[in-house]
Amino acid sequence: MIEKLNKYISSIIALFTIFLTFLLFTILFFVEIKDTHKDIVIYILGALSTVLSQIFSFYFGSSKGSEDKNSLIKDLTNDR
Repeated sequence: MIEKLNKYISSIIALFTIFLTFLLFTILFFVEIKDTHKDIVIYILGALSTVLSQIFSFYFGSSKGSEDKNSLIKDLTNDR
């Protein structure tokens, strides 16, 4: 049980963060924000947008390519 949790925890956290970010953006379309709270909301959305871009970069960017390369090297060395 613990091994499966360790294997999938980063993906689960990434999916939760993506869901939370899109939920907050959607809520902001429909909710009126007071002028006194706008700076805080902009700061939070900026931080979430940064985290979201890092998640996408990890799963679809150079880290994904590096993971694929390592997998290919492992497969090639196991064939010998």
